[in-house]
Amino acid sequence: MPNLAVQILIQAKDQASRALNDVSKSLRDNEAGFKALAIGGGSVALSLGVMGKSIIDRGTEFQKYRAVLETVLKSQDAANKAIEATTKFAAATPFQVGELVQANVQLTSLGLNAEKFLPIVGDFAASMQIDLVDASRAVGRALQGVPEGFEIMRNAGITNSRLLAAGWSGATDDMAGKSQALIKVLATDFAGGMERQSKTFAGATSNMQDAIENIQRAIAAQLLPTFEIGIRKITGFISKLDDMTDTQSKIV
Repeated sequence: MPNLAVQILIQAKDQASRALNDVSKSLRDNEAGFKALAIGGGSVALSLGVMGKSIIDRGTEFQKYRAVLETVLKSQDAANKAIEATTKFAAATPFQVGELVQANVQLTSLGLNAEKFLPIVGDFAASMQIDLVDASRAVGRALQGVPEGFEIMRNAGITNSRLLAAGWSGATDDMAGKSQALIKVLATDFAGGMERQSKTFAGATSNMQDAIENIQRAIAAQLLPTFEIGIRKITGFISKLDDMTDTQSKIV
């Protein structure tokens, strides 16, 4: 019996080693890419291990974003297109990809076309210096006719008088007219909010971070499949080892 346990451990070690070697080979193959990200022509070298972890973290983060969008949009293809569009949009705005994905989910969940409304809500949020996701929720609920949404709009300065000036009839049952007036106010009075914020130091920093994340995401897309295969192999062998040791214990 002891010999059997030893054989099991040796087999598991060999199989796990092969899986880890696959991961290590991928890292070695991509080492040049990591080194290319060193700052100042090599005068300031970044730790390969820290950089690698950051890249993997970014890759897994984007996988989560894609999964969330696929759930909301009910289509893998639509989710892939949305994440690419969001990434490009983030590069030209003061918002991070994560914020934009959450805002996209909020708008879509409330029945709105995120591609159409995200730029409008983004300008509003940037102009008023309010959270993008909160702004998306407020605008979405207001356009649904929920009083809470319009209350938040009023707190942001979008009063009934501004809505009347934008074409609302003033009738309480004219929700369609009120919603159209709100869209007009948002699209005109707050236009250019994101562009103005992007020209600030904070906006420039955000855009630089987006550019770095895009590089990390591209590298992670090449690395993660290898890591996933290696991890699944190791997990499978550990599971087999556990099953075999359980069987041995029962025999004993």
